[in-house]
Amino acid sequence: MEALHGTLAELRSEFRERMSKFEADLNKTPSVASGGASSGLVQDYAAFKRFTFDALECIQRQMEFFARDLDALEMRGRRKILLFHGVPETTKEITAVVVANVIKDKLSMDTFTTSDIRRVWYSKTKLKGTGITLSEFLTKARHQVFMAARDKFGVSNCWTKQGHIHVLGPDGARHRLLSLSDLRAIGEPATILSGLPRWSRGRSAVQIKMLPPGYKVEEIEIPVPWGHVAGRWWGPRDKQPIIAIHGWQDNAGTWDNLIPLLPVTTSVLCIDLPGHGLSTHYPKGMLYYIFWDGIVLLRRIVKHFEWSKITLMGHSLGGALSFMYAASFPDDVEKIICVDIASPAVREPSTMVKGTGQSIDKVLDYENLPIDKVPCYDYEEMIDIVCDAYKGSISRENCKVLMKRGMMPTPAHLKKRGYFFRRDPKLKVSGLAMMSIETALEYASKVKCKVLNIRALPGQRWEKIDYYLSVVEKMKATADVRYVEVEGTHHIHLEDPEKIAHIVEEFLEDY
Repeated sequence: MEALHGTLAELRSEFRERMSKFEADLNKTPSVASGGASSGLVQDYAAFKRFTFDALECIQRQMEFFARDLDALEMRGRRKILLFHGVPETTKEITAVVVANVIKDKLSMDTFTTSDIRRVWYSKTKLKGTGITLSEFLTKARHQVFMAARDKFGVSNCWTKQGHIHVLGPDGARHRLLSLSDLRAIGEPATILSGLPRWSRGRSAVQIKMLPPGYKVEEIEIPVPWGHVAGRWWGPRDKQPIIAIHGWQDNAGTWDNLIPLLPVTTSVLCIDLPGHGLSTHYPKGMLYYIFWDGIVLLRRIVKHFEWSKITLMGHSLGGALSFMYAASFPDDVEKIICVDIASPAVREPSTMVKGTGQSIDKVLDYENLPIDKVPCYDYEEMIDIVCDAYKGSISRENCKVLMKRGMMPTPAHLKKRGYFFRRDPKLKVSGLAMMSIETALEYASKVKCKVLNIRALPGQRWEKIDYYLSVVEKMKATADVRYVEVEGTHHIHLEDPEKIAHIVEEFLEDY
Protein backbone atom coordinates (compact mmCIF):
# COMPACT_ATOMS: atom_id res chain seq x y z
CA MET A 1 0.00 0.00 0.00
CA GLU A 2 2.90 2.38 0.73
CA ALA A 3 4.28 1.59 -2.74
CA LEU A 4 0.91 2.48 -4.24
CA HIS A 5 0.92 5.67 -2.18
CA GLY A 6 4.37 6.51 -3.60
CA THR A 7 3.22 5.82 -7.15
CA LEU A 8 0.26 8.14 -6.70
CA ALA A 9 2.53 10.85 -5.28
CA GLU A 10 4.82 10.53 -8.32
CA LEU A 11 1.80 10.69 -10.61
CA ARG A 12 0.59 13.89 -8.93
CA SER A 13 4.05 15.41 -9.25
CA GLU A 14 4.27 14.53 -12.94
CA PHE A 15 0.75 15.85 -13.59
CA ARG A 16 1.61 19.09 -11.84
CA GLU A 17 4.80 19.57 -13.85
CA ARG A 18 3.22 18.80 -17.22
CA MET A 19 0.08 20.81 -16.56
CA SER A 20 2.07 23.83 -15.41
CA LYS A 21 4.18 23.68 -18.57
CA PHE A 22 1.10 23.35 -20.78
CA GLU A 23 -0.58 26.25 -18.96
CA ALA A 24 2.50 28.43 -19.46
CA ASP A 25 2.59 27.59 -23.19
CA LEU A 26 -1.13 28.26 -23.46
CA ASN A 27 -0.76 31.70 -21.92
CA LYS A 28 1.88 32.57 -24.55
CA THR A 29 -0.44 32.00 -27.50
CA PRO A 30 -1.39 35.30 -29.21
CA SER A 31 -5.15 34.91 -28.85
CA VAL A 32 -4.86 34.29 -25.10
CA ALA A 33 -2.34 37.05 -24.50
CA SER A 34 -4.59 39.57 -26.30
CA GLY A 35 -7.72 38.46 -24.43
CA GLY A 36 -9.28 36.88 -27.51
CA ALA A 37 -11.66 33.97 -27.84
CA SER A 38 -9.12 31.48 -26.49
CA SER A 39 -8.95 33.23 -23.11
CA GLY A 40 -12.00 31.23 -21.96
CA LEU A 41 -10.02 28.08 -22.68
CA VAL A 42 -7.52 29.09 -19.99
CA GLN A 43 -10.27 29.34 -17.40
CA ASP A 44 -11.69 25.98 -18.43
CA TYR A 45 -8.24 24.45 -18.25
CA ALA A 46 -7.61 25.91 -14.78
CA ALA A 47 -10.91 24.47 -13.57
CA PHE A 48 -10.02 21.06 -15.04
CA LYS A 49 -6.62 21.22 -13.37
CA ARG A 50 -8.17 21.92 -9.96
CA PHE A 51 -10.66 19.10 -10.46
CA THR A 52 -7.89 16.66 -11.38
CA PHE A 53 -5.79 17.45 -8.32
CA ASP A 54 -8.82 17.36 -6.03
CA ALA A 55 -9.72 13.94 -7.42
CA LEU A 56 -6.17 12.64 -6.94
CA GLU A 57 -6.12 13.94 -3.38
CA CYS A 58 -9.46 12.27 -2.68
CA ILE A 59 -8.15 8.96 -4.08
CA GLN A 60 -5.08 9.27 -1.89
CA ARG A 61 -7.20 9.85 1.23
CA GLN A 62 -9.41 6.88 0.37
CA MET A 63 -6.31 4.70 -0.05
CA GLU A 64 -5.04 5.79 3.36
CA PHE A 65 -8.36 5.01 5.05
CA PHE A 66 -8.58 1.65 3.28
CA ALA A 67 -5.01 0.76 4.24
CA ARG A 68 -5.63 1.62 7.88
CA ASP A 69 -8.81 -0.41 8.06
CA LEU A 70 -7.04 -3.44 6.55
CA ASP A 71 -4.13 -3.00 8.93
CA ALA A 72 -6.46 -2.65 11.91
CA LEU A 73 -8.28 -5.87 10.99
CA GLU A 74 -5.01 -7.76 10.66
CA MET A 75 -3.66 -6.29 13.90
CA ARG A 76 -6.79 -7.30 15.76
CA GLY A 77 -5.89 -10.92 15.18
CA ARG A 78 -2.32 -10.40 16.37
CA ARG A 79 -3.08 -8.48 19.55
CA LYS A 80 -3.17 -11.74 21.54
CA ILE A 81 0.34 -12.72 20.37
CA LEU A 82 3.69 -11.80 21.93
CA LEU A 83 7.06 -12.78 20.44
CA PHE A 84 10.01 -13.96 22.52
CA HIS A 85 13.46 -13.39 20.97
CA GLY A 86 16.82 -14.79 22.04
CA VAL A 87 15.56 -17.93 23.75
CA PRO A 88 18.32 -20.62 23.54
CA GLU A 89 17.28 -23.53 21.34
CA THR A 90 18.07 -27.24 21.47
CA THR A 91 17.44 -29.89 18.84
CA LYS A 92 14.83 -31.83 20.82
CA GLU A 93 13.11 -29.03 22.66
CA ILE A 94 9.38 -28.58 23.03
CA THR A 95 8.93 -24.91 22.26
CA ALA A 96 5.82 -24.43 24.39
CA VAL A 97 7.61 -25.88 27.43
CA VAL A 98 10.65 -23.66 26.87
CA VAL A 99 8.53 -20.50 26.66
CA ALA A 100 6.49 -21.60 29.66
CA ASN A 101 9.70 -21.98 31.66
CA VAL A 102 10.85 -18.50 30.61
CA ILE A 103 7.57 -17.03 31.83
CA LYS A 104 7.73 -19.01 35.06
CA ASP A 105 11.42 -18.49 35.88
CA LYS A 106 12.17 -15.07 34.41
CA LEU A 107 8.83 -13.31 34.87
CA SER A 108 7.93 -15.00 38.18
CA MET A 109 4.53 -16.22 36.98
CA ASP A 110 3.81 -19.73 38.24
CA THR A 111 0.52 -20.07 36.40
CA PHE A 112 -0.75 -18.22 33.37
CA THR A 113 -3.32 -18.40 30.57
CA THR A 114 -3.93 -16.40 27.41
CA SER A 115 -5.89 -13.90 29.50
CA ASP A 116 -2.60 -13.06 31.28
CA ILE A 117 -1.07 -11.57 28.14
CA ARG A 118 -1.15 -8.08 29.66
CA ARG A 119 0.60 -9.34 32.81
CA VAL A 120 3.30 -10.99 30.69
CA TRP A 121 3.78 -7.87 28.61
CA TYR A 122 4.12 -5.51 31.56
CA SER A 123 6.58 -7.89 33.26
CA LYS A 124 9.03 -7.77 30.33
CA THR A 125 11.44 -5.45 32.16
CA LYS A 126 12.45 -8.46 34.28
CA LEU A 127 14.10 -9.90 31.16
CA LYS A 128 16.67 -7.11 31.07
CA GLY A 129 20.17 -8.57 31.00
CA THR A 130 19.05 -12.11 30.15
CA GLY A 131 19.54 -11.80 26.39
CA ILE A 132 15.85 -12.56 25.91
CA THR A 133 13.53 -9.84 24.63
CA LEU A 134 9.78 -9.64 24.23
CA SER A 135 7.94 -7.82 21.44
CA GLU A 136 4.48 -7.53 19.96
CA PHE A 137 3.56 -9.32 16.75
CA LEU A 138 3.06 -6.27 14.54
CA THR A 139 1.71 -6.33 11.02
CA LYS A 140 4.28 -5.85 8.26
CA ALA A 141 3.10 -2.27 7.70
CA ARG A 142 3.34 -1.35 11.38
CA HIS A 143 6.71 -3.05 11.77
CA GLN A 144 7.98 -0.94 8.87
CA VAL A 145 6.69 2.21 10.60
CA PHE A 146 8.28 1.14 13.90
CA MET A 147 11.70 0.55 12.34
CA ALA A 148 11.53 3.85 10.42
CA ALA A 149 10.61 5.66 13.64
CA ARG A 150 13.59 4.12 15.46
CA ASP A 151 15.89 5.22 12.65
CA LYS A 152 14.52 8.76 12.83
CA PHE A 153 14.14 9.30 16.58
CA GLY A 154 16.34 6.65 18.18
CA VAL A 155 15.64 3.28 19.77
CA SER A 156 15.07 4.66 23.27
CA ASN A 157 12.41 7.10 22.04
CA CYS A 158 10.20 4.53 20.31
CA TRP A 159 8.08 1.73 21.74
CA THR A 160 4.90 -0.24 21.03
CA LYS A 161 1.80 -0.80 23.12
CA GLN A 162 -1.28 -2.77 22.14
CA GLY A 163 -0.24 -2.74 18.49
CA HIS A 164 0.35 1.02 18.29
CA ILE A 165 3.71 2.69 17.73
CA HIS A 166 4.59 5.45 20.19
CA VAL A 167 7.29 8.07 19.62
CA LEU A 168 8.79 10.68 21.91
CA GLY A 169 9.54 13.66 19.68
CA PRO A 170 12.48 16.07 20.01
CA ASP A 171 10.20 18.63 21.68
CA GLY A 172 9.06 16.16 24.33
CA ALA A 173 5.68 15.57 22.68
CA ARG A 174 4.34 12.01 22.48
CA HIS A 175 2.92 10.77 19.19
CA ARG A 176 0.96 7.63 18.33
CA LEU A 177 1.62 6.29 14.83
CA LEU A 178 -0.12 3.85 12.55
CA SER A 179 1.46 4.66 9.19
CA LEU A 180 4.46 6.27 7.53
CA SER A 181 2.33 9.31 6.77
CA ASP A 182 1.85 9.73 10.53
CA LEU A 183 5.62 9.54 10.97
CA ARG A 184 6.25 12.09 8.24
CA ALA A 185 3.72 14.43 9.84
CA ILE A 186 5.60 14.77 13.14
CA GLY A 187 6.71 18.36 13.33
CA GLU A 188 4.08 19.54 10.84
CA PRO A 189 1.01 21.59 11.88
CA ALA A 190 -1.62 19.32 13.44
CA THR A 191 -4.24 18.16 10.98
CA ILE A 192 -6.31 15.21 12.06
CA LEU A 193 -8.56 13.29 9.73
CA SER A 194 -11.53 11.66 11.37
CA GLY A 195 -10.65 8.09 12.22
CA LEU A 196 -6.92 8.64 11.66
CA PRO A 197 -5.36 9.29 15.08
CA ARG A 198 -2.37 11.58 15.13
CA TRP A 199 -1.13 12.70 18.50
CA SER A 200 0.53 16.03 19.03
CA ARG A 201 1.56 18.31 21.84
CA GLY A 202 -0.66 20.46 24.01
CA ARG A 203 -4.31 20.57 24.94
CA SER A 204 -6.97 20.49 22.29
CA ALA A 205 -4.49 19.64 19.53
CA VAL A 206 -7.21 17.65 17.80
CA GLN A 207 -8.79 19.56 14.94
CA ILE A 208 -11.36 17.89 12.71
CA LYS A 209 -10.29 19.18 9.32
CA MET A 210 -12.16 16.65 7.21
CA LEU A 211 -14.04 13.39 7.48
CA PRO A 212 -13.37 10.20 5.53
CA PRO A 213 -15.18 9.90 2.18
CA GLY A 214 -18.69 8.62 2.84
CA TYR A 215 -18.44 9.14 6.61
CA LYS A 216 -21.60 10.67 8.05
CA VAL A 217 -22.41 12.77 11.09
CA GLU A 218 -26.15 13.36 11.31
CA GLU A 219 -28.31 15.41 13.65
CA ILE A 220 -31.40 13.49 14.77
CA GLU A 221 -34.44 14.04 16.98
CA ILE A 222 -36.03 11.29 19.08
CA PRO A 223 -39.70 11.93 20.00
CA VAL A 224 -40.57 12.01 23.72
CA PRO A 225 -43.85 13.04 25.44
CA TRP A 226 -42.64 16.58 26.23
CA GLY A 227 -40.97 17.24 22.85
CA HIS A 228 -37.78 15.66 21.52
CA VAL A 229 -34.32 14.52 22.55
CA ALA A 230 -31.65 15.74 20.15
CA GLY A 231 -28.68 13.65 19.14
CA ARG A 232 -25.66 13.55 16.87
CA TRP A 233 -25.10 10.19 15.19
CA TRP A 234 -21.51 9.51 14.15
CA GLY A 235 -20.63 6.78 11.67
CA PRO A 236 -22.66 3.93 10.19
CA ARG A 237 -26.44 3.97 10.62
CA ASP A 238 -26.84 0.31 9.65
CA LYS A 239 -25.57 -1.00 13.01
CA GLN A 240 -26.54 -0.55 16.64
CA PRO A 241 -24.53 2.38 18.01
CA ILE A 242 -22.86 3.08 21.29
CA ILE A 243 -25.05 5.52 23.22
CA ALA A 244 -22.86 8.37 24.50
CA ILE A 245 -24.10 10.56 27.36
CA HIS A 246 -22.58 13.87 28.43
CA GLY A 247 -22.06 15.39 31.88
CA TRP A 248 -24.22 17.74 33.94
CA GLN A 249 -24.94 21.02 32.09
CA ASP A 250 -22.76 19.92 29.13
CA ASN A 251 -24.12 18.56 25.83
CA ALA A 252 -23.45 16.08 23.03
CA GLY A 253 -20.58 18.26 21.78
CA THR A 254 -18.50 16.93 24.67
CA TRP A 255 -17.59 13.95 22.44
CA ASP A 256 -16.58 15.97 19.36
CA ASN A 257 -12.84 15.52 19.97
CA LEU A 258 -12.84 11.85 21.01
CA ILE A 259 -15.08 10.10 18.49
CA PRO A 260 -13.03 11.10 15.40
CA LEU A 261 -10.09 9.22 16.96
CA LEU A 262 -12.01 5.94 17.07
CA PRO A 263 -12.14 3.58 14.06
CA VAL A 264 -14.37 4.88 11.26
CA THR A 265 -16.51 1.74 11.59
CA THR A 266 -17.56 2.78 15.12
CA SER A 267 -21.17 3.94 15.34
CA VAL A 268 -21.95 6.36 18.18
CA LEU A 269 -25.17 8.18 19.04
CA CYS A 270 -24.41 11.18 21.27
CA ILE A 271 -27.55 12.51 22.93
CA ASP A 272 -28.42 15.82 24.56
CA LEU A 273 -30.14 15.03 27.85
CA PRO A 274 -33.48 16.80 28.48
CA GLY A 275 -32.95 20.51 29.12
CA HIS A 276 -29.43 20.35 27.64
CA GLY A 277 -28.10 21.28 24.22
CA LEU A 278 -30.73 21.06 21.48
CA SER A 279 -33.17 18.88 23.44
CA THR A 280 -36.56 20.10 24.64
CA HIS A 281 -36.73 21.48 28.18
CA TYR A 282 -39.11 19.94 30.70
CA PRO A 283 -42.37 21.90 30.85
CA LYS A 284 -43.16 24.20 33.74
CA GLY A 285 -44.05 22.17 36.81
CA MET A 286 -41.61 19.31 36.11
CA LEU A 287 -38.35 19.01 38.05
CA TYR A 288 -35.06 17.44 36.96
CA TYR A 289 -34.11 14.45 39.10
CA ILE A 290 -31.05 14.07 36.93
CA PHE A 291 -29.95 10.51 37.78
CA TRP A 292 -33.40 8.93 37.90
CA ASP A 293 -34.75 10.81 34.88
CA GLY A 294 -31.76 9.68 32.87
CA ILE A 295 -32.47 5.99 33.43
CA VAL A 296 -36.03 6.47 32.19
CA LEU A 297 -34.80 8.40 29.15
CA LEU A 298 -32.28 5.72 28.18
CA ARG A 299 -35.01 3.10 28.47
CA ARG A 300 -37.24 5.19 26.19
CA ILE A 301 -34.48 5.43 23.58
CA VAL A 302 -33.70 1.71 23.70
CA LYS A 303 -37.38 0.83 23.29
CA HIS A 304 -37.84 3.44 20.54
CA PHE A 305 -35.11 1.85 18.39
CA GLU A 306 -35.80 -1.72 19.62
CA TRP A 307 -32.15 -2.27 20.57
CA SER A 308 -30.78 -5.02 22.80
CA LYS A 309 -27.49 -5.72 24.63
CA ILE A 310 -26.49 -2.08 24.39
CA THR A 311 -23.16 -0.35 25.02
CA LEU A 312 -23.17 2.93 26.94
CA MET A 313 -20.41 5.52 27.21
CA GLY A 314 -20.74 8.38 29.65
CA HIS A 315 -18.78 11.22 31.17
CA SER A 316 -19.53 12.40 34.72
CA LEU A 317 -23.35 12.44 34.98
CA GLY A 318 -23.44 10.37 31.78
CA GLY A 319 -21.14 7.77 33.33
CA ALA A 320 -23.34 7.64 36.42
CA LEU A 321 -26.39 7.07 34.22
CA SER A 322 -24.56 4.28 32.38
CA PHE A 323 -23.77 2.67 35.75
CA MET A 324 -27.37 3.03 36.98
CA TYR A 325 -28.86 1.66 33.76
CA ALA A 326 -26.50 -1.34 33.83
CA ALA A 327 -27.54 -2.04 37.42
CA SER A 328 -31.25 -1.58 36.69
CA PHE A 329 -31.28 -3.68 33.49
CA PRO A 330 -28.29 -6.03 33.94
CA ASP A 331 -29.38 -8.47 31.23
CA ASP A 332 -29.79 -5.73 28.61
CA VAL A 333 -26.31 -4.19 28.77
CA GLU A 334 -23.16 -5.57 27.17
CA LYS A 335 -20.61 -2.88 28.08
CA ILE A 336 -20.36 0.47 29.81
CA ILE A 337 -17.56 3.04 29.62
CA CYS A 338 -17.49 5.55 32.49
CA VAL A 339 -15.18 8.56 32.27
CA ASP A 340 -14.09 10.01 35.63
CA ILE A 341 -17.03 8.75 37.66
CA ALA A 342 -18.05 5.45 39.22
CA SER A 343 -21.63 6.07 40.40
CA PRO A 344 -24.07 8.93 41.03
CA ALA A 345 -22.68 11.59 43.36
CA VAL A 346 -22.67 10.28 46.92
CA ARG A 347 -23.80 12.49 49.80
CA GLU A 348 -24.26 11.94 53.50
CA PRO A 349 -27.97 11.68 54.45
CA SER A 350 -27.66 14.66 56.78
CA THR A 351 -26.37 16.81 53.90
CA MET A 352 -29.21 15.76 51.60
CA VAL A 353 -31.87 16.46 54.23
CA LYS A 354 -30.38 19.83 55.14
CA GLY A 355 -30.43 21.15 51.57
CA THR A 356 -33.89 19.96 50.47
CA GLY A 357 -35.89 23.10 51.24
CA GLN A 358 -33.35 25.46 49.71
CA SER A 359 -33.20 23.36 46.53
CA ILE A 360 -36.98 23.41 46.10
CA ASP A 361 -37.13 27.19 46.49
CA LYS A 362 -34.38 27.61 43.89
CA VAL A 363 -36.27 25.45 41.40
CA LEU A 364 -39.40 27.56 41.80
CA ASP A 365 -37.41 30.77 41.38
CA TYR A 366 -35.87 29.54 38.13
CA GLU A 367 -39.22 28.21 36.92
CA ASN A 368 -40.85 31.64 37.28
CA LEU A 369 -37.97 33.60 35.76
CA PRO A 370 -39.35 35.73 32.86
CA ILE A 371 -37.46 35.34 29.61
CA ASP A 372 -36.62 39.04 29.53
CA LYS A 373 -34.84 38.58 32.87
CA VAL A 374 -32.66 35.72 31.63
CA PRO A 375 -29.05 37.01 31.43
CA CYS A 376 -27.80 37.93 27.96
CA TYR A 377 -24.11 38.14 27.00
CA ASP A 378 -21.96 38.83 23.98
CA TYR A 379 -20.06 35.85 22.58
CA GLU A 380 -16.65 36.39 24.18
CA GLU A 381 -18.22 37.29 27.52
CA MET A 382 -20.21 34.06 27.46
CA ILE A 383 -17.09 32.02 26.72
CA ASP A 384 -15.35 33.78 29.64
CA ILE A 385 -18.21 32.80 31.96
CA VAL A 386 -18.09 29.17 30.79
CA CYS A 387 -14.31 28.96 31.20
CA ASP A 388 -14.51 30.38 34.72
CA ALA A 389 -17.27 27.95 35.67
CA TYR A 390 -15.22 24.91 34.64
CA LYS A 391 -12.26 26.09 36.76
CA GLY A 392 -9.52 24.86 34.46
CA SER A 393 -11.16 21.57 33.50
CA ILE A 394 -11.73 22.82 29.94
CA SER A 395 -9.60 25.14 27.80
CA ARG A 396 -11.10 28.20 26.15
CA GLU A 397 -10.97 26.48 22.75
CA ASN A 398 -12.99 23.53 24.02
CA CYS A 399 -15.46 25.78 25.81
CA LYS A 400 -16.25 27.03 22.31
CA VAL A 401 -16.75 23.42 21.19
CA LEU A 402 -19.37 22.90 23.90
CA MET A 403 -21.06 26.22 23.24
CA LYS A 404 -21.85 25.27 19.64
CA ARG A 405 -24.82 23.42 21.14
CA GLY A 406 -24.90 25.29 24.43
CA MET A 407 -25.83 28.84 23.40
CA MET A 408 -28.37 30.59 21.19
CA PRO A 409 -28.99 34.16 19.94
CA THR A 410 -31.43 36.18 21.98
CA PRO A 411 -34.97 36.19 20.52
CA ALA A 412 -35.59 39.12 18.18
CA HIS A 413 -38.64 40.39 20.13
CA LEU A 414 -36.45 41.16 23.16
CA LYS A 415 -34.53 43.70 21.09
CA LYS A 416 -31.27 42.67 22.71
CA ARG A 417 -28.06 41.69 20.99
CA GLY A 418 -26.19 38.74 22.38
CA TYR A 419 -26.65 35.13 23.47
CA PHE A 420 -28.54 33.04 26.00
CA PHE A 421 -27.48 29.71 27.48
CA ARG A 422 -29.64 27.03 25.84
CA ARG A 423 -29.83 24.81 28.91
CA ASP A 424 -32.80 24.98 31.26
CA PRO A 425 -31.96 27.18 34.30
CA LYS A 426 -33.70 24.61 36.53
CA LEU A 427 -30.77 22.26 35.85
CA LYS A 428 -28.66 24.35 38.22
CA VAL A 429 -30.49 22.59 41.06
CA SER A 430 -29.13 19.05 41.35
CA GLY A 431 -29.28 18.39 45.10
CA LEU A 432 -32.58 16.53 44.90
CA ALA A 433 -31.03 13.59 43.07
CA MET A 434 -28.18 12.33 45.24
CA MET A 435 -27.81 9.00 47.05
CA SER A 436 -25.94 7.50 50.00
CA ILE A 437 -22.86 5.31 49.61
CA GLU A 438 -24.88 2.32 50.82
CA THR A 439 -27.36 2.80 47.98
CA ALA A 440 -24.56 3.22 45.43
CA LEU A 441 -22.90 0.00 46.60
CA GLU A 442 -26.18 -1.89 46.38
CA TYR A 443 -26.57 -0.77 42.75
CA ALA A 444 -22.93 -1.71 42.10
CA SER A 445 -23.64 -5.27 43.22
CA LYS A 446 -26.21 -5.62 40.42
CA VAL A 447 -23.88 -4.68 37.55
CA LYS A 448 -22.70 -7.73 35.59
CA CYS A 449 -21.63 -6.38 32.20
CA LYS A 450 -18.14 -5.51 30.98
CA VAL A 451 -17.02 -2.21 32.52
CA LEU A 452 -14.29 0.24 31.55
CA ASN A 453 -13.76 2.91 34.20
CA ILE A 454 -11.31 5.67 33.24
CA ARG A 455 -10.37 7.84 36.20
CA ALA A 456 -8.66 11.15 35.44
CA LEU A 457 -5.95 12.44 37.77
CA PRO A 458 -6.59 14.90 39.36
CA GLY A 459 -9.96 14.75 37.58
CA GLN A 460 -13.13 15.44 39.55
CA ARG A 461 -12.78 17.13 42.92
CA TRP A 462 -16.17 16.69 44.60
CA GLU A 463 -16.23 12.95 45.30
CA LYS A 464 -14.32 11.20 48.06
CA ILE A 465 -11.82 8.87 46.43
CA ASP A 466 -12.62 6.05 48.86
CA TYR A 467 -16.27 6.17 47.77
CA TYR A 468 -15.23 6.06 44.11
CA LEU A 469 -12.90 3.10 44.57
CA SER A 470 -15.31 1.21 46.83
CA VAL A 471 -17.93 1.26 44.06
CA VAL A 472 -15.36 -0.01 41.54
CA GLU A 473 -14.31 -2.81 43.89
CA LYS A 474 -17.92 -3.76 44.58
CA MET A 475 -18.61 -4.14 40.86
CA LYS A 476 -15.65 -6.50 40.46
CA ALA A 477 -17.54 -9.17 42.39
CA THR A 478 -20.17 -9.50 39.64
CA ALA A 479 -18.81 -7.68 36.57
CA ASP A 480 -15.73 -7.79 34.33
CA VAL A 481 -14.17 -4.46 35.35
CA ARG A 482 -11.21 -2.73 33.76
CA TYR A 483 -10.06 0.27 35.83
CA VAL A 484 -7.54 2.70 34.33
CA GLU A 485 -6.02 5.90 35.74
CA VAL A 486 -4.90 8.59 33.28
CA GLU A 487 -3.40 12.00 33.99
CA GLY A 488 -5.81 14.74 33.00
CA THR A 489 -8.70 16.99 33.99
CA HIS A 490 -12.28 15.94 34.67
CA HIS A 491 -12.98 16.60 30.97
CA ILE A 492 -10.05 14.47 29.75
CA HIS A 493 -12.14 13.10 26.87
CA LEU A 494 -12.57 16.63 25.52
CA GLU A 495 -9.22 18.13 26.54
CA ASP A 496 -6.82 15.25 25.89
CA PRO A 497 -8.83 12.66 23.92
CA GLU A 498 -5.67 11.08 22.51
CA LYS A 499 -4.82 9.86 26.02
CA ILE A 500 -7.90 7.67 26.22
CA ALA A 501 -8.90 6.95 22.60
CA HIS A 502 -6.74 3.83 22.36
CA ILE A 503 -8.01 2.62 25.76
CA VAL A 504 -11.61 2.91 24.59
CA GLU A 505 -10.78 1.30 21.24
CA GLU A 506 -9.03 -1.64 22.89
CA PHE A 507 -11.93 -2.18 25.29
CA LEU A 508 -14.43 -2.21 22.43
CA GLU A 509 -12.27 -4.56 20.34
CA ASP A 510 -11.33 -7.01 23.09
CA TYR A 511 -14.85 -8.35 23.43
